[in-house]
Amino acid sequence: MATLPRVFTIAAGANFLEILAEQVLAGFPLENSTLPPSDWTILLPTRRAVSTFKNILRQKSGKKALVLPRIQPIGDLDEDRLEDGMVSAGLPNALSSIAVTLELSRLARQWADEHPEIELAQEIAAAPAQCLGLARSLADFVTTVETQDGDLSKLPDLYNIEEAEHREAIISLLELLSVELPKLHARDGTMGAAARRSKMLRLEAARIASGQHKGPIIAAGSTGTIPATRDLLAAISRHPEGALVLPGLDLLADDASWANLPQEHAQFALKQLLDQLEIRRADVQPLGPNAKRNLLASEMMRPTATAALWHETLPAQTKALTAATQDLCEIAAANRHEEARSIALIMREVLEHKNKRAILVTPDRDLATRVTQELKRWNISIADSYGRPLSQAGLGLALDLLLQALLGQFEGEDILAFLRHPSVTLGMEQSHYQPLLRQFELAVLRGRLVDGQGFAANAKQAQIQHARDTHPHPLLKGMSDETWQQLQTLAEKIDAVAALRDAKPQPLGEQLKKITSALEQAITPELWQAEDNAPLLDFFEQLQSESWRRSALSINEAALILRDLLRQETARTTSQDHPRLSILGTLEARLIPTDVMILGGLNEGVWPPQSDPGPWLNRNMRKILNFPQPERDIGLAAHDFEQGFSHPKCVLTWSKRLSNAPASPSRWLLRLDAVLAVAKVKRDHTEAAQWLGLAQSLEQPDGTEPLQGPIIKPAFNPPVATRPKRFSATEIERLIRNPYAIYARRILKLEPVPDFISAPSPALRGTIFHDAIGAWNQAQASGVELLLQEGEKQFAAYGLDAALKSFWEPHFRRVAAFLVKEEEELKHGLAKIHAELNGRMDFDVDGEAHILTARADRIDVLANGEARIIDYKTGEPPSPKQVDAGLNPQMTLQAAILLDSGFKPMNPKGVREALYVKIGRGRDGMWKESAVTKDGPGIEALAQNHLAGLKTLLGFYLQESLPYLPRLRSEKDDADEDYDHLSRYLEWQLAGEAQKE
Repeated sequence: MATLPRVFTIAAGANFLEILAEQVLAGFPLENSTLPPSDWTILLPTRRAVSTFKNILRQKSGKKALVLPRIQPIGDLDEDRLEDGMVSAGLPNALSSIAVTLELSRLARQWADEHPEIELAQEIAAAPAQCLGLARSLADFVTTVETQDGDLSKLPDLYNIEEAEHREAIISLLELLSVELPKLHARDGTMGAAARRSKMLRLEAARIASGQHKGPIIAAGSTGTIPATRDLLAAISRHPEGALVLPGLDLLADDASWANLPQEHAQFALKQLLDQLEIRRADVQPLGPNAKRNLLASEMMRPTATAALWHETLPAQTKALTAATQDLCEIAAANRHEEARSIALIMREVLEHKNKRAILVTPDRDLATRVTQELKRWNISIADSYGRPLSQAGLGLALDLLLQALLGQFEGEDILAFLRHPSVTLGMEQSHYQPLLRQFELAVLRGRLVDGQGFAANAKQAQIQHARDTHPHPLLKGMSDETWQQLQTLAEKIDAVAALRDAKPQPLGEQLKKITSALEQAITPELWQAEDNAPLLDFFEQLQSESWRRSALSINEAALILRDLLRQETARTTSQDHPRLSILGTLEARLIPTDVMILGGLNEGVWPPQSDPGPWLNRNMRKILNFPQPERDIGLAAHDFEQGFSHPKCVLTWSKRLSNAPASPSRWLLRLDAVLAVAKVKRDHTEAAQWLGLAQSLEQPDGTEPLQGPIIKPAFNPPVATRPKRFSATEIERLIRNPYAIYARRILKLEPVPDFISAPSPALRGTIFHDAIGAWNQAQASGVELLLQEGEKQFAAYGLDAALKSFWEPHFRRVAAFLVKEEEELKHGLAKIHAELNGRMDFDVDGEAHILTARADRIDVLANGEARIIDYKTGEPPSPKQVDAGLNPQMTLQAAILLDSGFKPMNPKGVREALYVKIGRGRDGMWKESAVTKDGPGIEALAQNHLAGLKTLLGFYLQESLPYLPRLRSEKDDADEDYDHLSRYLEWQLAGEAQKE
């Protein structure tokens, strides 16, 4: 006759491990036992639970020395436990996660090569990164199949090829997987990790069921979600000296609710386990008392099918439910930042009480990271039990940045991010390297001239450009030849690392050696062997040992594989756990005792997660294969929440916004509100308001009062003495259109830094064209060959690479032909050409001396003594109407300076005309026209009018009450201007629109 399973439960919220320890020391599950504790075998779900239980046993025993029971995690059974008769010695080794990724990525690439007609295969062939993503997805699928006892050979039978075209791709890929994966395991003598774990669990179950296990055996804390684990739990529960202790089985739910549990219910997995054990819930015996919040948790989780009973049952439970809300705090933070800070404050307050402990439980790693950073405010170091990806720790981050730079061809922000890593010094002293790198960024990396060439070449050309630049960036003024030589040396060192991009296709192992060698060149040598980098070195060793699985591939493909694995492999932090504070994952926290339980990240889609069946099996297929539906994961998350929620002191936190978007609270919090509303229980939110108030006060500067009422738009009114009195003609348009830009540049002395340029710069093209045309005009030349020669000189002076030169030179030839043709018309009545000429005018405004300067591209002196002004534009010139209106007064102010004899040595009788010559690109990109309208007042009259208007405008700015406002007469409202982020123009514009509404 079969032994009835012996199943027990410890209520959610009760101190599971302490109750279990007391029972074990009293002889549980035996009666009147005289056996020593060392005869017991106890299986727990996690390593943390094992270590915590050992400590509790020692404390509860009251003995200085105690031979402990055999305690271990369920998933880490030792093979030596299984006797030879159970064939344990023949189990192959598991295929490592690294090997799985390499092999599946190889298979995915092989499949893509064999099926070029399939769209997914085309995407993989075009982007190797897609192959790695597909490999990870396949690895998850294989793990699910192995865990749920699936058979890959049956998968093609599930699909009807005629239903959808994408099914054909899935079938062919899974067929390849079902054929090649067994061959792979047979070749290497391995098996899947999940399959091996299931095999081990079933061997152990068979050993126990056969009576070979001697002594008491207890499995505690597991919900049996894996089929093989359920088999083991069943065997233990039927052992004559065995017992199964379930975590938080709901004994309060009514029978109707129990019979209608959906997969997303917190108790579904336990019900499924009891069904396999063929016992009723009533047969499960409780160990220890219920917790005060068990009733509230049970009602919150009531299935939808019986939720209507709330109105019948809850009014009678008001007193019990009111008591359940004691020591229950819900914090609804404005955002994730405020949520993390509130949690950190709660944990900090716990340390004010001797021996008091707190645990943050959350599936959200971002929130966990934020909390650890907030705790550093008080020099509290706390480790996230989940660990961190290798790519985020120590030299792993430096390596990740190097790989990112390599994949970005060592351009712009990518190489700079790597060079800025604290461990990177390129063999220099840190104190010398960091300031030199800042200069290198501005002088060489920003506005790069020679794309596709080394950094040394760019450093040389940057020095040439700096020498030619009449208005260098303020941060680059006064750079000595010695500094430029140091930048050249630094550039050569960077080139040595960047040479990695030129590596030829080789096996993965050889490419890995090249990458690590490049990293070693860049970092401080002693850091490579630092203790913190031990996980990274172990990872490299494993990867090298498995690298034979990938043959010749490019350096970029090797970098993609390495980066992908680096971001997937997780290493626990080397810092010691805090003795009284912890951040745990939901499974790890299930059995761990604490004084304050904080459940963080309770937003819908985070905890619980979104239900996703995955890309390979739809719901019907999962049903046919007897796989769990994705809602099962929500049920597991609900059980973990229920365990923490039932804790005597519990804090629930969530954010109203996530990633700058509105967010909803978890469904369980909504159910909590619904239950309490029906029961007419009023909650006290005083504690939550206190924590939120403290969190907000930490950001309030000392000695300041909170702002009252609306914030007034700032007015930028500097003292008159600081306001500029010298302007160039080109600045006046900016003063008219965007006065704030003059304030920021001339008064605050803020100069924008160039962008990282990876494409040919229109500004550089314009500079080269202008310099060549200016030299041609100064030579009083007229032939096209002479202009082309000047162009060749400028291309050579700027050191343009062949590709860029071939891109711009044909256009310059067209420009040269156009200018020579136009020159035939311009030379009639021409006496002399003045090119690249500086002019100046001095005048008073309300008793204050002012200076107006200009640099003219070309001024022609005609035979009759009059002058003609010509301005060359590679961009779009202003229209004559804009010039007439005074919005673009550059040409008219040049004319005013000319009439005032400000362009020495010229003293013309007058200004006949002002011309714009456009030398832009495109079919209609080259033409010549008057800068002013033909039927208007004329250039001289406009010059005098605009000069008078300028003096009036400058007079206004001599009044301290007049502010420098942003974007007064902006040409394009949607255009981005240099100082918009400082003036907060868009924010105030939107605020004004909101007020109007």
